[in-house]
Amino acid sequence: MHAAIRDRGGQPSEIAKVNGIKMRMFEVRDPDGHTLWFGQSYHVPDAASPAPLLEKALPELPLDDVAAGIAYYRDVLGFQVNYRQHDLGVMYRDAVTLLLIARTGRHTGIGSAYIYIANAGRLCAELRARGARVQGEPVSQPWGLREFRVLDLEDNELRFGQPFE
Repeated sequence: MHAAIRDRGGQPSEIAKVNGIKMRMFEVRDPDGHTLWFGQSYHVPDAASPAPLLEKALPELPLDDVAAGIAYYRDVLGFQVNYRQHDLGVMYRDAVTLLLIARTGRHTGIGSAYIYIANAGRLCAELRARGARVQGEPVSQPWGLREFRVLDLEDNELRFGQPFE
């Protein structure tokens, strides 16, 4: 990780061995000046990772008015309609697909989805210009994501995060 960050133009600190927690650690400063710590145990050997089983997620967002939700996701959030019927909208934008479903006794409350993106500033500006309910400017978080969130017409939350190094 240290070499990958350095190779991409980051400025990681030197790797230090922290005996109290038995970790090799280094730090990186994000664009907003937050410190991000990276560490790996030197006490416990690395274990082989099993082959991944999960490939994609398809969040379901419940709505009282699915037709209005489809229009909002299309016109304001920039999604395209893959399929629609009175109680379902299959929406996609780039590599992300969301299901807008009718709110029922089984599907109550609000839903949410976390979407990884390439450029938080550009997407936030685009959505704001389209009239989206953007809830603040993108903020660089100490966990390595520049995030902002948007609420749909019925308060389902879409949180967008841009990884950074």
